[in-house]
Amino acid sequence: MLRFKRVSRAIVFSLLTLTTILLIFEENVVIPYWLEPLGRLHPLTLHFPVAFIVLLVILSLFKKSLDEPSFEKIHAFLLSVTALTTAIAVIMGFFLHLEGYGSTSMAVHKWTGLALGYLCYILVLTNYSTWLHKGVLYISFVTVIVAGHYGANLTHGSDFITQPLAEAKDQEFDATQPLFANMVQPILKSKCVSCHNPDKHKGGLDLSSLASIEKGGDNGPLWLAHNVDESAIIQRALLPIEHEDHMPPEGKTQLSAQDLALLQAWIAHGANPEVALAEVSNQDSLYSIASQIIEKFNSGPEYSFGFADKKTLEHLNSPFRNVIQKSISSPAVEATIFGRSTFKIDYLNELSKIKEQLTHLNLSNLPISDNDLKLIAQFENLEHLNLNNTDITNESIQLFSSFKNLTSLSLSGTSINEEVLDDLKSIETLSEVYLWNTSITDSMLIPYRKSMPELRFELGFVPSAEDKSKLTPPVLPQKKHYVVDNEKIILEHKFKGVQVRYTTDGSEPDSLSTIYSEPFPLGDSKIIKTYAHKEGWEDSEVQTFEFINKGHVPVDAKLKYPPPPNLAGKGVLTLIDDIKGNDWIDPLQWIGFSEKPLHATMDFGSNPPETEKIVVSYGIREYGEIVPPKSIEVWSGNNMDSLTLLLKKNVSFAKSDAKGRKLKSEILSFSKVSHRFYAIKVEAYDKLPNWHKKTGKPGWVAVDQILFH
Repeated sequence: MLRFKRVSRAIVFSLLTLTTILLIFEENVVIPYWLEPLGRLHPLTLHFPVAFIVLLVILSLFKKSLDEPSFEKIHAFLLSVTALTTAIAVIMGFFLHLEGYGSTSMAVHKWTGLALGYLCYILVLTNYSTWLHKGVLYISFVTVIVAGHYGANLTHGSDFITQPLAEAKDQEFDATQPLFANMVQPILKSKCVSCHNPDKHKGGLDLSSLASIEKGGDNGPLWLAHNVDESAIIQRALLPIEHEDHMPPEGKTQLSAQDLALLQAWIAHGANPEVALAEVSNQDSLYSIASQIIEKFNSGPEYSFGFADKKTLEHLNSPFRNVIQKSISSPAVEATIFGRSTFKIDYLNELSKIKEQLTHLNLSNLPISDNDLKLIAQFENLEHLNLNNTDITNESIQLFSSFKNLTSLSLSGTSINEEVLDDLKSIETLSEVYLWNTSITDSMLIPYRKSMPELRFELGFVPSAEDKSKLTPPVLPQKKHYVVDNEKIILEHKFKGVQVRYTTDGSEPDSLSTIYSEPFPLGDSKIIKTYAHKEGWEDSEVQTFEFINKGHVPVDAKLKYPPPPNLAGKGVLTLIDDIKGNDWIDPLQWIGFSEKPLHATMDFGSNPPETEKIVVSYGIREYGEIVPPKSIEVWSGNNMDSLTLLLKKNVSFAKSDAKGRKLKSEILSFSKVSHRFYAIKVEAYDKLPNWHKKTGKPGWVAVDQILFH
C-alpha cells in the first residue's frame, strides 16, 4: 500500500507539472495524431474523480461509524486513486481541448480542472485529521461541481436542459418568415451547435447565430451560395460516417435525408437568410422540400377519401411517371409525368386508378393539348395543377371551373392570352396562378388584381430592353455520358421559344450553327457545344457535353462483396448505368470499397464480343481518403470457376493526385480475347502514404463505371 501511494504520488506530480507547462505554452503545442484518441477518452475518465471526490466527502462525514485503522486504509487508497485519475483526466482534457475548444467556458473549465488536480495532490500530502485537509477536501468538492458545470456546457451547450421546451415553442412555421430561421437554423441547433458554439467552437466554427456562421471557421465558410457541391457542410455530411471529417461525427445524431435535402436546396437557391417560402417559386425544389416539412408539423387538410392501394401506386411508377403519397399520414397523392418526346396519353389516362387521391398533378413540358386536358376533369380533388410549357390554349381554362379544391395553377410558357383572365374568376378556390413567359403583361393584370385581391398573379421577372437577363444553357435531359455509335442526342431548354444552336465537331457555336429541332447523331469527336438564344434575352454561356463510347454491354453483373451502405450507389448497376460520376452530391453515382476490394464479375452471355481494353473510371476527393486504387486485376475465361489472370496493374499515386476533386480512368489493355466472363478486382490502399494528410489510415476507392472495348 505504501509503495502504491509513493508511485501514484510521483505520477500525479509529473502529470500535473507536464499539464501546467503545456497550458502555459499551449499556443505552440502540436499534438501528434496518435495522441488524439487519448484526448477523446477525457469524457470517460472524468467520471472517476467526480465519483471519488464525492465518496471522500461522504467518507469524512461518516468517519465516526468506522474504526480508525479501517478508515485510514480506505481513505488512503481512495485518495491515491482520486489524485491519480484526476491528473489523468486533466491531461486528457488538455489534449481534447486542442481540437478546437476555445471560449470563456473552456478557459474556466480547463483552469478549474487543473486546480482540482493540484487540490487532490495537496490532499495526498496532508494528514486527513487536519483542518487544512478537511478544508481542501470541501473546496475540491465545490471545484469539481464548477468544472463539471462548465464542461457540460461545452459538451451539450448552455441551454441543453431547456432546449426541448424552446424547440417545442419555436416549432411554428409561417410561409412569410425566413426559411433560415424557421427551418435551417433548427437543423443546425439540433445537429451541430453542441460542437460549434461560443463555448466549444471546433474548427473555429460557431453555428449558434447567423452572425457567427457568416464568419466561417478555420477552413472557410460553412456554405457557398448557389454552389452545393463546394459547400463544406454538404461535403462533410456526405463523407462515410466512419470518416474522421464526417459531420456530425459518428455517435452524434445524424442529419436525416430530409435535413440534407433542405440544406442542399436552400444553398442552391442562394443561401439567402432572409428569403421566405412565400418568395420561392413552387417550381423550385426548395419550395417542394420546405412544403413537405411544413405539412409534417402543421396539420394539413382532412380528406373524405381513403388511401390508395400501395400496389396500385407501385404499378403506376415508371421511368416516365412518378407517383407518390404526399405523406405517411395523408391519403393525398402527387403525380409527375416526364419526357416530351416519350409522352403517351396513356400515362395520363392510367392515373384514373387514383382519381380520388390525386391532389397534385405536374404535366409541365409535355405535348399536352386542350383535348388531352379533358381527361383531368375526372380528378375532382386536384389542388395543384402544373401546365407550364404545354400546348394548351384559352379553351382549356373553362374546364377547370368544375374543380372545387384547386388552389394553385401554373400556366407559364403557354400560348394563353388576356382573355383567359375572366375565366379564372370561375375557379373560386384559386389562390395563386403562374403566368411567366406568356403574352399577359403586368398592366393587363391591374383591374384583375383589384377585382380578385385574394388571387396572387405571378409574372416572374420580365427584362426591359436595357436590362436583359441571361438565359441558362441548354440541358441534356437523358443525363447520359456513355453512348453507343450513332446514338441520337436530345437537347432541351425549359423556356418556351428559346432557340438552341449546337456544333458536333468541337468548334464554338454561333448564330450560323445548326438550330436544334430533333434528336441527332453524334459526330466523330463525341463533343457537343451548345448555347441558348431568345430575343430580348442575353445569350446563355456555351455548354459543352463530352460523351464516351460505352463499348460492349454485359448481360449480367455481380459483386462478390457488398459495398458499405454509405457508398453503395445502386449496387453493381452503378458500374454499368451509363451515368458519369461527376457529382459528389448524388451518392447513387458511386460505389465504394475500403477493407474489401471491389470485386465485380461481368457476364457477356453465350456469344461474347472481342475485347482488348477495359476502362475503370474512379473519383478522387481531397476531403478524406477517397483516392486512386492501389491495384487493378482483370481475370477472364469461359468458365466462371476457372478464370485466369489477364492483367494486373499497379496504379501510381502521387501527391498531386490527392488534390481537388476529379474523375480519372485507368486503361487496361491486353491481347484481344473473346471470353464470356470477366472479373475486375480493384484494391484500395490499406494505409495511405506518409505525405498524405490522413497518413496511416485506410484508403477508399469510389468507382463509377467499368467499360469494355
